[in-house]
Amino acid sequence: MPGGGALVLERRFTWVEGFSARVAHLPGPIGDGVIEGATVALLGPPLPTDNWEGISAFRHRGRLLVAVLSDDNEIPLQRSLLSVFVWPGA
Repeated sequence: MPGGGALVLERRFTWVEGFSARVAHLPGPIGDGVIEGATVALLGPPLPTDNWEGISAFRHRGRLLVAVLSDDNEIPLQRSLLSVFVWPGA
């Protein structure tokens, strides 16, 4: 992330609720010890949900964007998705 730090994608699955995820921002610089990230996004209904597996931040046309992606793993109940969000304040 600009200025250091990182985004962490934390996945969740329950048989009742299905897939969801949390995106946490770890402020930089990252040092030793236990690090607690601030929740910056919850990926669950009404947003598309799946087994999110990757996260990336990148610049496009002057805006900082964050993309999350999933892979269907060749399982009919899963989907391959790419969702892109604008990072606030960038």
